[in-house]
Amino acid sequence: MSENEKLSITLKILDRSYPLKVEWSDEEKFRKSAERINDLAKKFESRFGNKNDNQDFLAMVALQFAHKIIELEQHTAHTTSTATLEKICEELDEFIKTNQ
Repeated sequence: MSENEKLSITLKILDRSYPLKVEWSDEEKFRKSAERINDLAKKFESRFGNKNDNQDFLAMVALQFAHKIIELEQHTAHTTSTATLEKICEELDEFIKTNQ
C-alpha cells in the first residue's frame, strides 16, 4: 500500500453516516471531531428538548465551534502582536545602550 493512498472511514454524526477518505495520520482527529460534534449536539438536545430537529442542534454546534475558532484567532493575533512589540522594545533597548 502506497503512502499516498487514503483511508476510507465512515463517521456517524447524529443519525447519519458520512463516508470519507482521509490521510492515515488524520483518522483519529476525524473520529474525535465526530465524537465532539455528537457530544455537543446531545448537550443542546438535552438543554432544548426534542422540539428541535438535528439540523438545529448541528447549527448550534457549528456556531459554538466557529466562536471558538474566532477566539483562538484573536488570541493568536494578540500573542503575535505582543511578541513583535517585545522584540521591538528589546531592539530599542539595545540601540539605546550602544548609542549613549
